[in-house]
Amino acid sequence: MTKVTIDATTAALLATVHGEVQICDSSGNILGWYAPVVPSSSQPTRQELIDSCPTSEEELQRRIREEKDSGRSWADIRRELGSM
Repeated sequence: MTKVTIDATTAALLATVHGEVQICDSSGNILGWYAPVVPSSSQPTRQELIDSCPTSEEELQRRIREEKDSGRSWADIRRELGSM
């Protein structure tokens, strides 16, 4: 693999990105992609976890609504346990 050395300004800019980015020239032509090296000990950010979730936000909200509509209240459970 060919190695390209970049200047400190570009390195500082790339150090701020999370995930893959497209590298383009000033005319908008795609030169390639950059994916930062992530140390194996680092924890993903909340946004990275959200972005990697295979389930859509709409589906998650539907599931939450479905859970709220099912089951028993804590008061009902306490009443039932108290009658045993």
